[in-house]
Amino acid sequence: MIKSLQSLRLVFVLMVFFSHFSWGGSPYFSFGGECGVSFFFMLSGFVLSIGYGEKIDNHSFSLKHFLLKQLSKFYPLHILLLSAFIVLDVARGYGVDVVKLLLSIFLLQSWVPDNGYNYAYNGVAWFLSDVMFFYICFPLLYKTIMRASTKMLAAMSAVGAALYAGVIYIVPSNLINTLVYVFPPVRMVDFIIGIIVYRLYVSQATKTFLRWTNGRRSLAKATLVELFAVIIVVLAYIVHGNTPAQINTTVVFIPVLPTVIYLFAVTDSSNGLVTHLLHSKKLIGGGVN
Repeated sequence: MIKSLQSLRLVFVLMVFFSHFSWGGSPYFSFGGECGVSFFFMLSGFVLSIGYGEKIDNHSFSLKHFLLKQLSKFYPLHILLLSAFIVLDVARGYGVDVVKLLLSIFLLQSWVPDNGYNYAYNGVAWFLSDVMFFYICFPLLYKTIMRASTKMLAAMSAVGAALYAGVIYIVPSNLINTLVYVFPPVRMVDFIIGIIVYRLYVSQATKTFLRWTNGRRSLAKATLVELFAVIIVVLAYIVHGNTPAQINTTVVFIPVLPTVIYLFAVTDSSNGLVTHLLHSKKLIGGGVN
């Protein structure tokens, strides 16, 4: 377990949580929600690669068992909350939209380019709809990324970036939320980035980096690296508030969050001051739970 990343899970969960509230008439903390969602999509690709990459490599990975295990973690709660929303709607005299209900039950609501469907009933469950798609694609994505040569991966990344930029550019402003922020194939870019971060994490470059941070003045070096990760998140917050929706919904986080995940994963065994804070049992426990 990478303790620093477990603690960061709690930090970003709180950011997402507070993004759903306005305080004293002030605007919603949209940065927290958008940054948090991107973080968890990327972290999912990274963590799944750590947990299941070896099984995929030695051909002992079972997609069926993997999906059942992942579903067991959240699907019962999803159905419970969905049922609660249905009961509340019926109690308030609202009708039940069968199509929206079925899409929510089967976690397909994110595929409809309409926020009325994306956020139907338990609105935050759109995240689960995206994640299920990522889980299904995970083995293929992992093998493609990990087995590609460096040049091939760079070429695929360049083509992917061009396509992604094209999508961002052509999507009309009224569909940014549903087609850029929610739509699974577009959001899978974040998940893919997480797998690419894992490839870097297990590379020779990381071993070289670790030798540098663990050498002379290791405390100062590790702390400097950690503070850099914190600073770029702060800079992302500043940029987020001064860019159009096409950029601040997802794009602004692409250079920032992979760096944060990588640096805190690499410095997890260091004596850096930020790592020392993140290794607090309460923070780790909150991140796990």
